[in-house]
Amino acid sequence: MVEGLARDHAVLVMFEDAQSLKAPMLDLIERVATRGQSPRRALVVALARNELLEQRPAWGSSTSNSVLIRLDALSRDESVQLARHAGGGRIGELEALEIAERAGGNPYFIIETTGMLMPSGIGADGQGSRTVPPTVQAVVSARLDAMPVRLRELARRASVFRYGFDMIELAVVDPEATADELQQLEEAEVIVRDPRPGEAQQWRLRHATLKEVVYASLPKRERMRLHELVAVFLLKSGHPSVAADHLELAAFAALDLDPNDRTLAERAADALLVAGDRARRRMESRSAIDRYQRALALAGPEARWGVREARVLAGMGEAHYWLAEYPAATLALNRAVELGEAHQDAFALALALRFLGDIAINFEADV
Repeated sequence: MVEGLARDHAVLVMFEDAQSLKAPMLDLIERVATRGQSPRRALVVALARNELLEQRPAWGSSTSNSVLIRLDALSRDESVQLARHAGGGRIGELEALEIAERAGGNPYFIIETTGMLMPSGIGADGQGSRTVPPTVQAVVSARLDAMPVRLRELARRASVFRYGFDMIELAVVDPEATADELQQLEEAEVIVRDPRPGEAQQWRLRHATLKEVVYASLPKRERMRLHELVAVFLLKSGHPSVAADHLELAAFAALDLDPNDRTLAERAADALLVAGDRARRRMESRSAIDRYQRALALAGPEARWGVREARVLAGMGEAHYWLAEYPAATLALNRAVELGEAHQDAFALALALRFLGDIAINFEADV
């Protein structure tokens, strides 16, 4: 689609909070950013925190025309100026200075803090009854606490969606949700519209930090229940890979509540194996490895590993093979053979031995 549009006119594609995206989406962004066969005028922008390159140092460097821009923190004077501007003349000099000192050059902290303080009656003389919270998370928490209970609860339930949601999806976690309530959350700058041409209207939490704080305020038992509801809905809708993500999050909450209850952890590991296999068959090798690794993380102690883990390791080995990561492939494939033999699983053995043979003939023989 981007290729087609960019042949006719300039196209800007922007991805926010890329550090929170899973491997499949990151792989897709790289493919979109890679120059196609025909001329095009397209600019692909990915906004992310440093964590993205800490996890995937080479991400985004596969195309020759990529540029990495690091944004430094705002200076003290710039922070004060932004606080004044965001306050619209209703934040006094002392408050602007205190906000700037607390913000550490983080513009999001400044915007959120001024937004929280302005309704409290602070005037241009800088006198007010509320103090500046110490962190941006505290600012967001204070804003949430000031909201009506019903809207706060709706925001919490909406936070379980990984990226965005429409009215049908929202009804899965909150059947009583209305368009008017969503409008109120928009006006409170908790959610924003996420327009997608040709699709139903979607919304998302406005910012990654906001989403983190809202989600963290959701009790773990409720997280478990809501993620499981969404997973069942996605499975029925024919989206097993995304359903696996929600089962994984439900499993994390369940294990925190009772480490001995592995019911959801087993379901999530099974689902992640299916999702990994789907990615592997589509030659989305990096995505496949990510899902396989997450399946193993939920599989419990290695002493209890069986057929499922043998197949996970065999698939992981194949994915590493196609990425030319032969040492990692050999390690995973050899472990798959051990488990396959121990549990007499012909599928895992066939897959693992096939790629071990390829490595022996085509890689090790040339070294």
